[in-house]
Amino acid sequence: MVIKEELAGIVGSEYVSNDPETLKKYAKDYSFVQSRMPSYVVFPKNTEEIQGVVKYANERLLPITPRSSGISFYGAGIPTQGGIILDLTRMNKILEIDGRNKKVKVEPGVTWAQVQDELGKQGLMVCSPLLPHPLKSVLTSAMEREPILIPKSEYSEVFLTAEMVLASGDLFWTGTAMGKGMKGQNFPDALIPSTRLFLGAQGTLGIVTWANLKAEYLPTMDKVFFISFERIEDVAEPIYRIQRRMLGNECLVLNGFNLAAILAEKWPNEFETLRATLPPWTIILCLSGLHRLPKEKIEYEEEALM
Repeated sequence: MVIKEELAGIVGSEYVSNDPETLKKYAKDYSFVQSRMPSYVVFPKNTEEIQGVVKYANERLLPITPRSSGISFYGAGIPTQGGIILDLTRMNKILEIDGRNKKVKVEPGVTWAQVQDELGKQGLMVCSPLLPHPLKSVLTSAMEREPILIPKSEYSEVFLTAEMVLASGDLFWTGTAMGKGMKGQNFPDALIPSTRLFLGAQGTLGIVTWANLKAEYLPTMDKVFFISFERIEDVAEPIYRIQRRMLGNECLVLNGFNLAAILAEKWPNEFETLRATLPPWTIILCLSGLHRLPKEKIEYEEEALM
């Protein structure tokens, strides 16, 4: 009880829990990683509270496992040594949307549903993986470098710069964010160390408190093509030709099972019907036009595709 009271002195009594039912929710996720109960769950609201918890945990020799998402699929948020779960979902503000420089500054608890909705109002997006869970942290997806749907180099570097709390409780900034007077800047590699050094699971080398993510313009027009195949061996050559000519934006290959799972609205009957009728393999290619001559762009890409 002493530890709980001391943690409450940092974040407030209503934001610390050691209730068994609450702890069970943090002992596992949707992965196959073995479950493990934490001792406490703490819900900080800002950077200063994170620093306070980290410094206190150092004094008490308590392990900390941060979690940015209410949803996790890889086991990174399971507390393998017990201790404190640092739940960052209260830190869920979109701090800045900068359309001119194509970036968005987010706290770790901002979800895909939030960021897609807010950026969409301004004709922007963050390049996403395939069907991201609406409750997953967009920052976590970027840190885990989940494969995005647009396989082009200009879209690939989603995570730009960040602020983090190190294991000592000290603050650290990456890229140009570490320069004096440049904490809002977004060049990841202009100064050393690079942001890439710190990517991976949230909390591996530090707890990220905000990050600048790369934003892109939403297409104004799309035209989607489905190219079916009986054998996976036959898919490689068309993909190579499409990618070499840089045709389209989203480009992916799905087997019949996964495509049926995505398309089915009524489970399980519609899924079973689709699974039986869809081809074994399908290339999905989306030709997209942005603000300048979108119709003409799609037309010449379609001609090249044919």
